[in-house]
Amino acid sequence: MVVDYAIGLAIVGMFPAFLTPVLVIAVVLLMKLLWDIARNWQFSLTANPVAIGGWVMNGLGACAVAILAWTTLVFLGAWLPMIDHYALSAALMSGGWTLGAGANQFFMNGFLRRFRRQDAGLNHG
Repeated sequence: MVVDYAIGLAIVGMFPAFLTPVLVIAVVLLMKLLWDIARNWQFSLTANPVAIGGWVMNGLGACAVAILAWTTLVFLGAWLPMIDHYALSAALMSGGWTLGAGANQFFMNGFLRRFRRQDAGLNHG
């Protein structure tokens, strides 16, 4: 599922001339990605502060990866003609992929903890 959204974000990013609509569509796609991942794991949140801190760091890391991808292609555009036109596409794809992978781990952690608690209650009660 994350791959599908990352490819969709890359396609949306192929139109950098329309920056505002592209960014609005990208934000909507990212929110839909997070919603679908949460629904897939039955909205299982965890109260573990380390997991919540990891989720926050994942968001910052996704922004950093997107900025790094964008910067890399912009600088490569100084030597390779036309490659800088793909900078926004690469940034949206890599940032979306990182955010989606982290969200999947976060919700999977909550799901497994809830499943273990339910299983422990059935075995001991």
